[in-house]
Amino acid sequence: MNDTNLLRDLQLFDASIDKTQDRLIEIEIALGDDSEVTEATTIHKAVSEKLEELSISRRRLEREVADLTQQLSAVNKRLYGGTIQNERELSALQDEMGSLSERIGENEDILLETMIQHDRYESGLLKAIENLNAIKQSREAALKSLTAEKSTGSKLLSEQIPARDNTRALCDSKALISYDRLRKSRGGVAVATMVSDLCSACRVAVPSQLIQELRSGDSFVFCNSCQRILCLSE
Repeated sequence: MNDTNLLRDLQLFDASIDKTQDRLIEIEIALGDDSEVTEATTIHKAVSEKLEELSISRRRLEREVADLTQQLSAVNKRLYGGTIQNERELSALQDEMGSLSERIGENEDILLETMIQHDRYESGLLKAIENLNAIKQSREAALKSLTAEKSTGSKLLSEQIPARDNTRALCDSKALISYDRLRKSRGGVAVATMVSDLCSACRVAVPSQLIQELRSGDSFVFCNSCQRILCLSE
């Protein structure tokens, strides 16, 4: 196998290794990214805490309304129980009834709004729990898939890196200098296969004289446009 074909094979190894390594980096980032679970947990906690706060307020308001209603009932009994001695006492009881009725009305309005919010957050908590469970299940499945993909990628690298190194060892040192320089400056593509009379990388026609030199196999031939190393297709 001549050096051009060796370099083409080397490029295939390098491209595959680069792709696998890039993917393994993405996998590591994904494995450490619990942001969706964290966000869903935060929402669940916030809704749960708000619901508990509303539950406490609701129970307090219900007790207050019950106490005020009991006080109002007692005032009613006194007012209509035939025990009032004078006009002043009657006026005081009527004022107390009015005050109690007003406080009951205010508390009932607040209680009604609290109950509406409580029902809303109770429904929201069910949705938050459902969402959190779904995200956790999705995360568990993703972790399983990513872990398996990581294992496969690591195994592939353990096979391809030695094969790549063996191929490099077979290449001429000067050829490797050109290859490494072009690979770095040409987006990872140092060797371009001929497609008819076109360079497969830049799609520019290669002069017939260069094609003849390439077929002779005596030396490296570089694309007259992109300067990549040209290689005949098999």
